[in-house]
Amino acid sequence: MKFFKLAAVSASLALLAACGDQGSNTNEPPAKPATQQEAPATPAQDAAAAMTDAAKAADAAADDMAAAASDAATAATDAATAAADEATAAAAAAADAAGEKIDEIKDEMKEGDKPSGE
Repeated sequence: MKFFKLAAVSASLALLAACGDQGSNTNEPPAKPATQQEAPATPAQDAAAAMTDAAKAADAAADDMAAAASDAATAATDAATAAADEATAAAAAAADAAGEKIDEIKDEMKEGDKPSGE
């Protein structure tokens, strides 16, 4: 009988050690309540967020493309202006050369010689 009592006391002590002290110690902080988890996003919310991000990216890309197109148009305008200036200078030089040649021919005609161009 003593054996059974000893076994029962040992089992009780083992159970107490396994379960731990169940709140009799006032120095322990209270147990923290379980944290509430956020519900996972639904596929519709994920899709809406992805579409919003895509729209923002497309808007930024459109702004970048508009700026690049504006820069290209400015460069093309500058190049056209430079080409027009060069063409004007070339036309003026050609007109001056033609005027000089005409003056030479007139002078030769006055002297009675044949034009040097023939």
